[in-house]
Amino acid sequence: MIRLRAKGAETGLSDMTPAGGRGIGEDDQLPDGKVWAILVGIARYNHMRSLKFTDDDAYRLSGFLQSPEGGALPEEQVHVLIDEAATKDQINKHMHEILEKADSNDSVILYFSGHGIKGSFLPNDYDKEKDNGIKYGDLLSYVSKTKAKNKIVIADV
Repeated sequence: MIRLRAKGAETGLSDMTPAGGRGIGEDDQLPDGKVWAILVGIARYNHMRSLKFTDDDAYRLSGFLQSPEGGALPEEQVHVLIDEAATKDQINKHMHEILEKADSNDSVILYFSGHGIKGSFLPNDYDKEKDNGIKYGDLLSYVSKTKAKNKIVIADV
């Protein structure tokens, strides 16, 4: 597994390097299997204040994962849901699709950048009356059922 660290707190994802400070070389062993990612960035909500940069963060992570330094993932393995596209139904649909496609040699990355409340990530269409957040327990249940060898959940809430 390749662990990444930022070169500086103010740097972007394009400035990330593997832990140890060197790039990936020909002699490095990359994990077998595919890497699947669902990246959610919500800056504009229907019923909540807007956030800054959460959508940009998801786009930048997508760009990194599709770059040679980030693994050169094909576009079909990286699902990006931004603002209005990041409804609870769409997030669940893409999450289930990726978690079902992943096999025992694969890795899955779930990234969420947006509002959260105790116990839940908030999709774009969050409504307090409907209590339609994505509950942490449900997310962990979905992730535990995938065959993927590696499961990475990143939350920026």
